[in-house]
Formats: sequence, C-alpha cells, structure tokens
Amino acid sequence: INKAEELNDPSKTLEATENAMIFLETCESDKENLETFTACN
Repeated sequence: INKAEELNDPSKTLEATENAMIFLETCESDKENLETFTACN
C-alpha cells in the first residue's frame, strides 16, 4: 500500500481521530496532574 492510499483509507483516518479524542479526554481528566497536563500541551 502506498502512502496516498494509506492516507485515504477511511478506517485509518477514523482510528486516528478516535485515538486523538481519547488522548484529549485523558488530558482533560488529568489536569490536576501537572506532569500529564504539561505533556498534553
């Protein structure tokens, strides 16, 4: 699979979006942990 096809693969895009959302939710819930909060910014 070439890079263009990989980037246009809806399942990969969706997975990346879901991972980003989970990451952001984790950051939001960990604001009291300064180390984690700093890493998320």
